[in-house]
Formats: sequence, structure tokens, C-alpha cells
Amino acid sequence: MIALPSFRPVIALFDAYATRVGSTLSAEQKFLRQEAAGTLDDLQYLVQEIITLNSSLVAHQDERAKAMLDSLRSAGDKDPQLAEFLRDNPNLQSSGISSVYGPGSEDLVPEQDREPLRELRLKTEQFYQLAHRLAKVIPLLPHLAAFEHKPIAIIRNQLIEHPEGKASKVLFDSFGFGTVTGPVVKALRVGTQVAPHADAGLYPNAIGLINALTKALTKAAEK
Repeated sequence: MIALPSFRPVIALFDAYATRVGSTLSAEQKFLRQEAAGTLDDLQYLVQEIITLNSSLVAHQDERAKAMLDSLRSAGDKDPQLAEFLRDNPNLQSSGISSVYGPGSEDLVPEQDREPLRELRLKTEQFYQLAHRLAKVIPLLPHLAAFEHKPIAIIRNQLIEHPEGKASKVLFDSFGFGTVTGPVVKALRVGTQVAPHADAGLYPNAIGLINALTKALTKAAEK
């Protein structure tokens, strides 16, 4: 079962929290509460768009991978070594295979997938920008000062906004997507850029943010 992110439960928690603390908010905090609520709605919209785009691209990729595997199996009828490999790997299948695209690889992307891939990349970056802003706003509200979620900040700061900085230097521009991970920023690495700030994928990162928000809002409800 693949875990897909949804902000709907945390939106409900935040709405209940906002109602409880509404009368105690300063004028500035009221604006911040409105911003946070709107950003949560925007993140839910983006997540749904991203899931749809990612799923469509993966499906197309799986169709191509299945065709390749069918071709391999046909070739195995004439190649004993290949036939042995296929027998030793009976569960070899296309689902969940990730695709990664780097500089100059645009021609490798099937024409039907070029615009959806661009849209997925842009919406992924927009997600991290909004999520990072949300993580800055939430601690400014009552009983939420301790809120923090570092993975979102790392992806936004080190891989998207400031990759040229000393703390990153991950400059090879690439993008990937997969069934389990969702979109992956700087998925393809070269040389010394391999290790720093590896992106686990938007799906686990978004779920981590949702879990952190849920924990913080649940704790705030006890005060």
C-alpha cells in the first residue's frame, strides 16, 4: 500500500485550533492565522495535482517498461543467459521504477510527457516554497512556538533556492519521480554532489510535515 499525502485531516485540526485561540490573537497573529489556513488549502490543492501528474507519468513509464520486459522475454527464447536471468528474477516488473532526467535529457522524454513533466517539476518547487513559508508562520502562533520540520527547509534552501551555497553545492540540475517517492528534487547526482541533502521524495516529505503539524496542533489543544 503506497502512502499518499493529504492535508485534509490537518486542515480540520488547524480550523479547530484557530477557533479555540481566536479571541487571544493579536492583530498580527490574526493575519498569520489567515495566511496559514490559506497555505494549508493551497498545499492540499498542490498535493492532489502532483499526485495526479506523477501517477500519469509513472503509468506511461510502466507501459514502456512493460514493453521492454516483454521484448526481453521474447529475446530470452534465443538467449540462454538472458533466459536464465529472467528465470532467476521471476518478480521482475515495471511498477515502482523511477525515472530521472538531467540536463540535456529532454529528448529522452516522450513528447506526450514533456509538458506534464514540466508542470510536475514546477508544482513540486511551488510546494516546497509554500511548505517552507508555512513552517515559518506556524511557530508565530500561540502554543506552536516549538514547531519545526527540517526536511522541508533543507529541500527548499539547499536544493532549490540556494544550491550554490557552501552548505550545498548540489548544482547538477535533475529531477525524478516514482510511485513510492513522488517527485524527487536533484534526483541525479554527480561527483562530490552525490551525498549532500538527498531528497527522500515529496510524498514522504509531505507526510512528515503533516505528521509534525498534527503532533504540534494536538499538543496545542491540550493547553
